[in-house]
Order: sequence, then structure tokens, then C-alpha cells
Amino acid sequence: MSKRAQVTVAVLVVSTLVGLPAPGLGQPGGTEPGVKWEQTVEMQMQGFSMPPTTSQFCAPKKNWKDPPKSGRDNDKCQVTDVKQDGPRMTWKMACQGKEPMNGDGEIVRQGDSYTGRMTMHSARGDMVMKMNGHMLGDACDAGETKRTAEAYQKQAQEAQVAAAAGQAKACDDAVQKMSVFVFSMTSSCASRKADFCARLQTREGLALVARSSPTEQAETSKMCSANVESVRAKLCGDAASSFAAPGSVKDPSRKGDVAFVSTTCPNEARTLAQRDCAGVAYTGGEPTLRDFCVAYAKNSQAKAPAASPAPTTPQEAAQKSAADAAAKKAKSLFGF
Repeated sequence: MSKRAQVTVAVLVVSTLVGLPAPGLGQPGGTEPGVKWEQTVEMQMQGFSMPPTTSQFCAPKKNWKDPPKSGRDNDKCQVTDVKQDGPRMTWKMACQGKEPMNGDGEIVRQGDSYTGRMTMHSARGDMVMKMNGHMLGDACDAGETKRTAEAYQKQAQEAQVAAAAGQAKACDDAVQKMSVFVFSMTSSCASRKADFCARLQTREGLALVARSSPTEQAETSKMCSANVESVRAKLCGDAASSFAAPGSVKDPSRKGDVAFVSTTCPNEARTLAQRDCAGVAYTGGEPTLRDFCVAYAKNSQAKAPAASPAPTTPQEAAQKSAADAAAKKAKSLFGF
């Protein structure tokens, strides 16, 4: 049972014990003659019993015959079929929401004391509350009890809204950061899976996934039914084909495209480096090309490049030799 459901039931139980009208009735902010009662409630759920709790509350001197109803427009628990037979009152209750519940209750008053029982049924199991109480007799303000209960219910609702907002932000962050394990750890973000998988098909999303662990990439492929390496091959292939013309890497307006290839597409980056980085002046020249060649050289030193077929022609061997020389030169100049 959710926190809010427990709070809602608890508030209604307090109203039930002596036939109080629940929060929302009476004169808002006013006082009402009342008398103190002491009650003990024992809760059992799914075979487990919670220790009995004893508390005091102030009940109106009147309204013993009022049914345990709320009267609040936004209350998701409705009481029906209220019957009064002498000192015995029975009713049925149904609560809507994410975890619907329904049940019935009974309370019997004997002079200045009462006993009662309420049973609620939900998908998580049955919850039984046994209750008894007796009048203490001290005068009090019954309006304060109503105001306190209403404030408690309002706090519970605000906490639920805050929790929902926090969960929504966590799901949004998971999509923005491509954190696949958030989806596997909780079902609360299930509605955002489509957004996550759509983002995988973008350069930004792929770049984030490409930097994640092999396990995360495998989980992403499974969740999205789209192989990460296949997505990488397509996006990197499209990006590399846009640099078909020799020297196109020098175009300053293509800086973002160059950065994507450099950081996410090792095979394509190596091909461009073999073609355009040989003979580059690392202390001057066009900055876009220079930055690309430096990044390629740095990445090639940081991790082993993806396997590529050995050169099969003198021309391919010469290109590979030129790229290797460029990497070594950049390393010596920039100290990485």
C-alpha cells in the first residue's frame, strides 16, 4: 500500500471511531465544543501484525450518528451503505487511485467506550484494523482535531506531488544522460523508454552510449531492440560520407561534425586522419583540421583503435604510415 493510501485510510479511521465528520466539515478555523477520547488501533497486513498504537483525540460532543464520510471534493475514498442499528454502525468503503482498495467497517459504542474493525482489500493483500477506545471526559476544541487532520492530509498530498516531480526529473535525466540502468531498476520510467530509444538514434545519444560500459551498451541494445554498433555504423557512416571531398575537414562550420567523428567513430576517424592529417602543421594552420588531427592522435594513444585490415596495396601502406607519423608527431609536440 502506498504512503498516501495509508494516510487516507488513517484519516478516515480517526473519523470512523466515534462517528466524526472527516476533515472539511464544520466551521473552518472555528472552535467546536468537544470531549477527549483515547483510542488504540492494531493493524494487520499480509500475516504481519504491527504493535498497537494508542493516541488521544478530541471528538465533538455531538455528531455520534454522523457516518464516516469526508465531504471533500478531491477525496478518492467514498463511504457508502452506512447503516445504524442502535449502538452498531456499519459501512462500506471504496478508494480509487493507483492502488484501488475497497472494504467494510463496523463500530459498536457501549456507553463511553467503543470497539470496531475495518477491513480493506487491495492488490497487495488485505489490511485489517482493530480498534477500541474510551472517553476521557476532558473538554477540548474539536475544531482543532479537524484542522490537524486536514493539514496532515494536505502534507501527504504535497509529498506525493513532490515525489512525482522528483521521479519525473529522474526519468528525464536518464533520457538526457542515456542512463539505461535507471529503466531496468524501476518501472516508473517505463513511459520514457520510447524517448530514450529515439535519442539513441541521434548523434548526441549515441555519443553518450558509446562512452558507457559494454554491459550498459548490451542493455541498451536489448531494451531498444536496436544494436548499438549498428546504430554507430549508420550514423558514423553518414557523417564520414559528408567529408568525401579532400580537405572538407578544414571547414570551420563543420566543427561539430568533426568532433562527432573524432570521439565516436574510430574507424571513420582513422580513415580521415590517414587522408588529411599527414603533413599538418600542429603549431599553426587551420584550427578545425589541427584539432581533429590532435584529437585523433590523442585517442589513438589512449586506447587501441578498432581492428582494421592490414594494408594490401602500396598506396594503403603509405597512407597508414603517414597517419602513424602524424600521431607520433602530435604526441611529441603536445606531450600526451
